Amino acid sequence: MDWKVAGPLMDDGRMPNLARLVKGGARADLRSLPREELVGSPWICIATGRVLRAADALPAFSSDGTRIPGVRTWGGRPVWDLIGEKGLTAGIVNWPRTYPASELNGWIVTNGVTLAPEDGWDPILNITWPEALADDIVPLRRPATTTTDDAFGGLLNGEAWKSDTDEDVVARVQEVRRIWAQDETVVRVAAHFLDVRGQPDLTAVYFEGLLQSCHPFWGPMDPASVGHTDRDEIVQIFRDVVPRYYERVDVMIGEILAHTGEDATVIVCSAFGFRGPQHTPEGLLKLGSWMHSETGVLVAAGPGIRKRASASDASVLDIAPTVLALLEVPVPRDMDGFVATDILDPGFLDRHPVTYVDSPGVRGVVDPAQQQ
Repeated sequence: MDWKVAGPLMDDGRMPNLARLVKGGARADLRSLPREELVGSPWICIATGRVLRAADALPAFSSDGTRIPGVRTWGGRPVWDLIGEKGLTAGIVNWPRTYPASELNGWIVTNGVTLAPEDGWDPILNITWPEALADDIVPLRRPATTTTDDAFGGLLNGEAWKSDTDEDVVARVQEVRRIWAQDETVVRVAAHFLDVRGQPDLTAVYFEGLLQSCHPFWGPMDPASVGHTDRDEIVQIFRDVVPRYYERVDVMIGEILAHTGEDATVIVCSAFGFRGPQHTPEGLLKLGSWMHSETGVLVAAGPGIRKRASASDASVLDIAPTVLALLEVPVPRDMDGFVATDILDPGFLDRHPVTYVDSPGVRGVVDPAQQQ
């Protein structure tokens, strides 16, 4: 998510849930890490408050060939583990690189949840913890192959695409169908477990659809983009996918909030922004992660958040320590991030001063095969 797109949509009333949070809370830029400092996913930085270092992480498989639980390979402990040690509960849905599931004080549905067998994926084990939660997921999944045109058609323009046989059009329509279906699975799973298991102390839900829609459909939205070559028919059909997906993200935020208590503190963040294709000084076209910008968005509202505030220099590393402060859990001194006190209510800080604790860091991460 990027303020260059989200801001005008909010001003036009097309993202009312995000606008309501901004009006009642804080809005800021969220600085990501420079490309040369980033090892792995910035969403792990958000969950751990640490700059990832390859030397601290583990491979996905131990030396005896067994799979190591996803978060145990990170080289840093996620915030939900830290609060769990203090008796607080967490519910996690679709967070990147959490598969296979690890134990925690609460429940987790890992990022394998969107891969529906109906779409050709082999059945995936260890998606949830506790394992019994996997049975709940089956009726909640929204496979792309059973997603109707009407479900996602509002993201596209016109009706001709429904019968278009052009291979490029068909492939792009299928891409929109898949993106829509996977995020629909996430929101349905999150809402279900918030209802049947109750709201935990921390809920974390990750949606990937906006990122997945920006990459293929930024060009049709902005035909002046570097290297754009789509013909007029493609531009006409798909030019509004990106802004309309922003609107869909706003709807999904509202759906999650409808299943939480009115006294919930809410943080909406993105690990980076989006700037479209780039050229190197030599004129080479750069796609993929080069299309990301280093500035994402941060919005926070609710108890503990200062109204109409902004952080002067918030980064992805600051989310985890700020969450710990809001939950009154000591912040490890060896976190690379800082508590974003700019967005915290002074009265809250007076009543609940930030506390700190020494931490063994990541050196306790051990290959399970070496423990035998």
